[in-house]
Amino acid sequence: MINTVPQIVPQPKSVNFMGRWFSFDGFSNMPCFLVRTFSIPKGSWTIEKVEKQGCGISIEEGKVKIWGNSNIAYATIIQLLMQKKDALPEIVIEESFRFSFRGYHLDIARGGVPTVSTFKDILNWLFLLKYNYFAIYLEDLFP
Repeated sequence: MINTVPQIVPQPKSVNFMGRWFSFDGFSNMPCFLVRTFSIPKGSWTIEKVEKQGCGISIEEGKVKIWGNSNIAYATIIQLLMQKKDALPEIVIEESFRFSFRGYHLDIARGGVPTVSTFKDILNWLFLLKYNYFAIYLEDLFP
């Protein structure tokens, strides 16, 4: 495997990449909704929630340890899998956000209305980018 440092968005507080990649066959215990939505295979890898300060993930062979906000950890794992579907890096990633409120506002009051499929795509991307608020403006007050 190529020893390129994985890219995470938004940029984490710290990334400690050990230079190794492990073969990945899927997770045995990732939430079903995420497995379906992002086409993550079922396999032998496990995700273990640990108690630790802050928010982040640590990957060792066959296991991903997560702490802090689970949604942020899952989004980071999925970002890694989007870069290499069959491998996960030996890595420790600690995340910290400058703003507790990370939102997106969609105004569809005076323009085209997205399809349900487009809404789902927007929400999936916002999840992957670790946004935690979505506002939609639907009212049209103009004639």
